[in-house]
Amino acid sequence: GLRRVEGTAEGRRWHRVLAGEPPRFAGRPRPGPPPAGAAPLNAEQARAVDLAERAEDLVLVHGPPGTGKTTVLVEIIRRAVARGERVLACAPSNLAVDNLMERLLAAGVDGVRVGHPARVLEALHAHTLEARAGAHEASAIAEGLVEEALDLRRGARKRKARRGPGRFSE
Repeated sequence: GLRRVEGTAEGRRWHRVLAGEPPRFAGRPRPGPPPAGAAPLNAEQARAVDLAERAEDLVLVHGPPGTGKTTVLVEIIRRAVARGERVLACAPSNLAVDNLMERLLAAGVDGVRVGHPARVLEALHAHTLEARAGAHEASAIAEGLVEEALDLRRGARKRKARRGPGRFSE
């Protein structure tokens, strides 16, 4: 995987860090004030947010359960969104993604939950990609076209079944 991206500009940027070199940090956090309504952070959480804000390559938020890693991630994402950045957040399980999404929504960050609807918490169904796409005006048009296509297909099958040997098809 690393060898495949190593030749690209973005790959060269990440390959260095993934190969074991230490990540780089800017002297100051990214420009722009933090968005209003930030959750209160303890000293370690504030330091983790500061490091993430200054990271030029990547930053790893690591710690035992209950230390506020999700709180830190929510704050990092809130600040990135406030700067107009687009964020893709992933987690190792559906429950972890749901937890992060719930926390982001509570913090005022709107997002789209991607994943099979059967594996998404019911409270988040309105935020799934399927729900968002289904609510779009073009969705009703597409649904009508699918129904029309299915009707045409059923009609063609009926005509084919009525056809006898030696007769021309309609």
